[in-house]
Amino acid sequence: MMTLDSGLLFLGHPVYLGADEVLWSPRLKYLGLTFKADKSLNVEFESAIRKFYAAANSICANIKCASEITKLFLMESYFFP
Repeated sequence: MMTLDSGLLFLGHPVYLGADEVLWSPRLKYLGLTFKADKSLNVEFESAIRKFYAAANSICANIKCASEITKLFLMESYFFP
C-alpha cells in the first residue's frame, strides 16, 4: 500500500537490498543539482549558480592584466564540461 508521509512516497514496508535495508532520503544531489522530494519533484540549483558566479568572479579578479582571449579561454575551460 502506498502512502504519503512527510512528502515522501513509500510502500508501507521496508525495502531490502540483499540483507541491508534501503534508507530513503528526501534529497538527491546529482551533477551539481539537488532534487528534493515533496508533493512534486523540485530541483534546487541555487548552489550551482552560486558556485558559477564565485568562480567567474575569482577568475576575473585574479587575472586583471591578462588579455581578453586568455580570460575567455580560462572561463570556457572551467565552466563547460
